[in-house]
Amino acid sequence: MKTAIVSEKISASCKRTLESEGFAVLPCPACTLLPAPISHHPDSLMARAGAHLFTYEGYIQKNAAFFSSLQALCPHLAVHGLAEPYGASYPEDCRYNLLTADKHAFFHPAGLAPSLIRAIGALGYREIRTRQGYAACTVLTLGDRHAITADAGLAGLLSENGVSVLKIENGEILLPPYDYGFIGGASGVYGSTAYFLGDITRHPSYGAMHGFADRAGFSLRSLSSEPLRDLGGIFFLE
Repeated sequence: MKTAIVSEKISASCKRTLESEGFAVLPCPACTLLPAPISHHPDSLMARAGAHLFTYEGYIQKNAAFFSSLQALCPHLAVHGLAEPYGASYPEDCRYNLLTADKHAFFHPAGLAPSLIRAIGALGYREIRTRQGYAACTVLTLGDRHAITADAGLAGLLSENGVSVLKIENGEILLPPYDYGFIGGASGVYGSTAYFLGDITRHPSYGAMHGFADRAGFSLRSLSSEPLRDLGGIFFLE
């Protein structure tokens, strides 16, 4: 079934819109091992690589009901529990923060869990090491060949590896108590639609994003009229 893993802090409006479009919405429980502002973020709690989902084994054990529901909804998804726990400070809080695009895996080498690095290597992903630990948060990928980000370092690395990149402005994405959040953490892609946790038209780079997405064959969909929020993205699965 079409499933959306989201933060447990998702707004009622965004949740209703996802459900109205036929998604089973599965809020993921927070983990106190992570800093409070990101403790409920899917892109900090788990990593995706194709049909594989990786997370800390202790998180699976503590949230058995969540993972039972996930496996019932997505029976073909391979869920892997790894030994490395989350950390409370940077970059250890990036143990499972992984960005993939066209069989490339972008991550902070001192942050990502060593067993996850080995696992993605075994799946055939080419390692691209970054200075940005929050790689998944900072980038919205539109398929394997297009990406949107405000992070100059990741924009350069993506471009060097065959991805067409739109560099946007920071700001207008909420992530209290930080100054701002990131575009990847405020969105998720299903099919040819990018869904946003709030109103994407409020972003100062909306016009450029709309044109870039349209040329890439994607549409942009606001899930509510609320301000954009970085809630660790939306993991769309089936």
